[in-house]
Amino acid sequence: AHAAALVSAPPRLLVHGGCGEGGAVLDDLWLLSVATPTWSRVRTGGGAAAVPSPRCYHSAACAAGRVLLFGGRSDVDAVCAPVMFALDLASLSWDAVPPAQHQCPGGGRSSHSAVSHGSTVLLFGGRVQVARRGRDMSRTRPLDVSEPRP
Repeated sequence: AHAAALVSAPPRLLVHGGCGEGGAVLDDLWLLSVATPTWSRVRTGGGAAAVPSPRCYHSAACAAGRVLLFGGRSDVDAVCAPVMFALDLASLSWDAVPPAQHQCPGGGRSSHSAVSHGSTVLLFGGRVQVARRGRDMSRTRPLDVSEPRP
């Protein structure tokens, strides 16, 4: 239940989080170099509020030089808040992207899919939390992830 995003130049795969032994929710980030093929753990920067908490059942997509994580489940919450996290691929530093900047309708979700095209990330399906019960989603939601808005 991890999230993975393909980065095109140079070709590599970034994998974040998921569930470990005993169901522990993880926050590690791994990189697969497609050319070699070798795995390495990635150390990242960013303030405490900017770094994603451990999560599983979330999504990842690469757009505009960033890997974007959205939603999922954490140790504490059944469904994460609708905050997106952006990993700058040049600096390997995280930033939190508040809902006002990515405008995801429907709030946080888990068990969904994401794919990017240009500066748009499309979210499909998943589950949202409604009054302690999950509700399945069957809609596609576009998120504009171009330059942040003030």
